[in-house]
Amino acid sequence: MRHAELPNYQITKLPNYLAILILTFFSLCFPLGLSIGDWRLAIGKSFQSIINNHQSSIQVGTEVSRLRLRSEAEVSKTAVFISDVAFVTCEEERKKQVEEIEIGRAPILGQKRIFSLASIKLRLRQHGINPNDFLFEGPASVVVSTKSVKITPEELLQRLTDFIKNEAATHLFPSTGGEGEIKVEPMSKIKPIFLPYGKVAIEVLPASQDSFSGRRNFLLRISVDDKVQKTLLLPCKIFFYNKQVAVAKRSIYKDEEIKEEDIGMEKRDIEKIKDFFPEKTALLRKRAAKIITEGEIFTSQIVEDIPVVRRGDLVTVIVETPTLRITAQGKALGEGRVGERISILNLNSKKVILAEVLQPLVVKVPYQKD
Repeated sequence: MRHAELPNYQITKLPNYLAILILTFFSLCFPLGLSIGDWRLAIGKSFQSIINNHQSSIQVGTEVSRLRLRSEAEVSKTAVFISDVAFVTCEEERKKQVEEIEIGRAPILGQKRIFSLASIKLRLRQHGINPNDFLFEGPASVVVSTKSVKITPEELLQRLTDFIKNEAATHLFPSTGGEGEIKVEPMSKIKPIFLPYGKVAIEVLPASQDSFSGRRNFLLRISVDDKVQKTLLLPCKIFFYNKQVAVAKRSIYKDEEIKEEDIGMEKRDIEKIKDFFPEKTALLRKRAAKIITEGEIFTSQIVEDIPVVRRGDLVTVIVETPTLRITAQGKALGEGRVGERISILNLNSKKVILAEVLQPLVVKVPYQKD
């Protein structure tokens, strides 16, 4: 008699209870004296019946209960649920029950966690749901991350630079109108920051006020949806360069007049210098108040206006009253600039008087009531 061939099923892929049933049947058949052919026919029919029954148990009406795993998932809660990592297809009440099963804690911000299909099946069993009632599709595991906002080191540095530039333009260097170059060098490595998802705000607070440039410490207070999430202390070095600064192109002796060819324009760090000259024209008609070395930045401390009246000059002396104007000749006993008072010898009366310099070679005696 020709017997039916046993279907080529892989027992290792069957649920455990089916494999045990087949092995038990095998051990019981041989003591009864069944031939190998009879056993193969019987086990084939029994096994096919079991498979058919198992497949029919997966179906609810005409719909197949399925669970399709995603390859990646992002969550915003502190726990991960099946609804976060898989698409569930089955009867509505059971679907809700399955989707609400927690499979583990969400990973911390900036990290990832892997959930395997085996761990999800275990959670189903723990909640009284037989995994064998579902057809599982998709990958064997899912990678889960927590939804977050990433702030890069470049973003933090740019926010700090904007704050410093605004501070320079409005408080420290109004003469430049902020038209300079800010260079910020962090003194420690800035790492990316991961925060809960939401609206991010970064507030910069100076932690030290000793100087504007050089080494300074700043506090960066980072908030999400108006709630402070992190405060970062950031030490850094700051350099402020003006676009154009007047410098001496050669050494200039004291009292020597500064000429246009003596002036060069360079980009310099000017934090320590508050009264530099951004244009050449402002230095014309000035002289050196001290010896100026080559390459030195011109400041109001080392230059002065050229006197319009010099010692020994013959000047016109003006005396004015509410009703009278008198002029006379005098001799300057000292040098003076516009607005300064100098001693004048009246050549007619030979008296020394104090007069204010009005313009080159013209002075005025202040009117005094008797």
